[in-house]
Amino acid sequence: MSPIKNSILSGGEPIPRSGTPEKSFSRESESLSAASAEVDASPKYFAIFLVLLTGVALWWSAQAAAFSAEPTVSGLVKALAITSLFTGIAAFLPWFVRGEIYGMLVMLISGIGAIAFMSASYSGWLFFGFVLMVIFWYMAFNRAHRAIHEQSTIRFFSTTSSYLKTFLTGFALFLALLYVGAYVKAGNISLPVYRVAVQASTPIFEGFIPDFHPDISIEHAIESGAIKSLEKVDEFQLFSESEQQAAISQIVHEGRLKIAEATKSPILQDDTVTTYSHRLVNDYLSKLREGEFGFALTLMMAIVLFLLVRAGLFFFRWLILVVAQIVYSLLLATQVITIENEQRRKEIIILK
Repeated sequence: MSPIKNSILSGGEPIPRSGTPEKSFSRESESLSAASAEVDASPKYFAIFLVLLTGVALWWSAQAAAFSAEPTVSGLVKALAITSLFTGIAAFLPWFVRGEIYGMLVMLISGIGAIAFMSASYSGWLFFGFVLMVIFWYMAFNRAHRAIHEQSTIRFFSTTSSYLKTFLTGFALFLALLYVGAYVKAGNISLPVYRVAVQASTPIFEGFIPDFHPDISIEHAIESGAIKSLEKVDEFQLFSESEQQAAISQIVHEGRLKIAEATKSPILQDDTVTTYSHRLVNDYLSKLREGEFGFALTLMMAIVLFLLVRAGLFFFRWLILVVAQIVYSLLLATQVITIENEQRRKEIIILK
């Protein structure tokens, strides 16, 4: 009997195994069964994770529905916080719930919880995204489940990292198709949603317009950008204050005319950067949608949204991993999780 290091993730003692898969060789060789961890066979952890994940999923669904109805940056932050909580709990699912049927039930029920309060956003795109999310989550669960059984030394961080990468890919698909479905249903991008996107991009705009904010007027934005550029011109500093103001006013007037000419859309008196660009984006998308490439446009929007969300979740995943590793260490310290050695039968073929 040779010991193979493995983990026991259970509240009780390991359950003995009666047999293991074997491999045959034509010459002298050895057959060693894959390392496999044993857990408490009771549905205790299934019930715990079902309640936790479904409860957080329902909370996320309610917050996401509220954000869709009235988008705000604070609402987005709350949704991200709840997403972090859900992902952090889901990170431990394959370590505590080993049965594939139990795992699938948790995924399906908590997944349904995630769309429970989103009746206003129900569409074929949303349900397709839901199916993809569950499939990717199941793939991630099975891969992690297999790794936990096969690895001879427990590698929590790398196993959980691979699991979360696949799981969050499915979640990114779900979010992308959710909002593409909302766009198709409404026929345009709503101003509140567009405003949040502009507000989230403020740091980028501030590189060109120092005092940028979503409700800044077109004239003020042109003036602010012009002043920043002219400050670098030595000759401009030699002008008198009245001459400087006259030059800036001329730039603002010409800039306004050039923008209207380039976009073929007049700038209204009350237009801000957000309202004007929102009108332009929707007009452009409407023309494309009415053409022969309407479906291709929608599909392209889904791909772009998916890539953007997935890029954001890349950093999000590493944050969750660090927190999960800390929680895992605490679980080890409190002996909720223990690591022990398993004895496995070893057979060899003898040729006479």
